[in-house]
Amino acid sequence: MTGEAGAAAGQATHALGARLLTRLMNRDSGEPDAELDTASRDVADNPGDEDFEAALRAKLKKALREADPGLLAELAAATGGSGQHAVAHGTRSVAGTVSGTVITGDRNKFRRHGR
Repeated sequence: MTGEAGAAAGQATHALGARLLTRLMNRDSGEPDAELDTASRDVADNPGDEDFEAALRAKLKKALREADPGLLAELAAATGGSGQHAVAHGTRSVAGTVSGTVITGDRNKFRRHGR
């Protein structure tokens, strides 16, 4: 990514984050969510502080869980996501959109038919 394209992507990401935070902070009563507001200000005032970042992530996670489906659909559309995800658990697990052959395990051999 060129410097100019990277800067544009960064600005777009920042704008999306700002819109999302504004929507989450004012989602119910129109009054700002004081805890989320404080957490976001703490991160802004203390760049790189992992404790404040973790606190903000926790507040955002809670707010997203409680968000209306319309906001979640808007977020999925804005980020190119479908709102669906796949999780694989365990050794050699496979998840996600798979096209073609998937072979897992130790010392497995794959032979094409007719060879």
